Amino acid sequence: MSMTGERLHTTVGIARLARGGRERLNNIPGVEVSGFTSWLPNHVDDAMGFQIVGRPPGKSLFGARWMSFSPGYLGVFKVPILRGRDFNENDTAGNPGVVLINEALAKQCWPGEDPVGQHIIIGQGISPDTDEPARTIIGIVGDTHNTGVGHLPDPMMMVPTAQVVDSYAAAYSDTSAQFWVVRTHGDPRRFIRAITEQLRIASGGLPIAHVRTMDEIMGGSTARAKFSTLLLTLVSSTALFLAAIGIHGLMAYSVVQRTRELGIRMALGADRSSIRRLVIWGGMRLALVGVVLGVVLTFGLSRLMSSLLFGVTSLDAPSFLVAPVVLCAVALFACWLPTRRAVRVDPLIALRAEVNRTCFPT
Repeated sequence: MSMTGERLHTTVGIARLARGGRERLNNIPGVEVSGFTSWLPNHVDDAMGFQIVGRPPGKSLFGARWMSFSPGYLGVFKVPILRGRDFNENDTAGNPGVVLINEALAKQCWPGEDPVGQHIIIGQGISPDTDEPARTIIGIVGDTHNTGVGHLPDPMMMVPTAQVVDSYAAAYSDTSAQFWVVRTHGDPRRFIRAITEQLRIASGGLPIAHVRTMDEIMGGSTARAKFSTLLLTLVSSTALFLAAIGIHGLMAYSVVQRTRELGIRMALGADRSSIRRLVIWGGMRLALVGVVLGVVLTFGLSRLMSSLLFGVTSLDAPSFLVAPVVLCAVALFACWLPTRRAVRVDPLIALRAEVNRTCFPT
């Protein structure tokens, strides 16, 4: 929603719209919680400098991503509050300034300390008419990938919509749209008409544009990574298939070459199970050596894949356990087929062939 109109050039006007809109949205049957924000969690473009109150001048200045949102925003995206509290309806311009920080910022500026209760001044000196008050850190929230899922979380600070300085509110009203975010029960597309209607009433007719689900937003931001992952999956599946054919061909050739040997072993008393173990172990021994070498190389090269992975590390333990098991299972299957031929070798035929080869060499 674009914040057009003089009434929305002040923090009070925007805060009144945010509260009225959220009340209407939360009263829609099926809506769980709603919020109002300057940015979506995976695309925060703003950054601000800030000063930590009480520290020496040389150790008090830092910078971090910056955004504003209303109560309910963290609940929409299920962002956890690790310590402290969330914003509430009392965090308005007439009350003491508050701020939330994420875990990355807490680790960067307060390593080994609890920043809750500390005070910072955001954006001091950005413009002559900026009178940013000292804000109390009231909580620490979990990290989000605020510049895209392919990047590590940046340090970030968050202020209530109702406590944004008027000069900021006027600037953002003229240059950028604001977002309404809604969590629903069931398919969110069913609520689009009701949501847009209630927001038009709450805003006095301001248009709502570009309504999307978070699945659509995340799908667009990860499309390139998904395509790269698909290509890698096709290439690796082809490699696995070719490796299985190669193992099968090698073992089949080995069985043909060892037909006489296997027949002699069976004639001398070797049973079919021992022949089966002999042939399978011959192939699996090579496969196991390859799997071990592959796992070792993967440990060294896994960080090159980190930009394609979301919600899992490049050294994910289950992956390193499942992949070798799958490869060994494929190798075992490829060895098992020639083994069926090996255990069907007739000892008499093998011995007759050996006698003919020895007594009547070609």
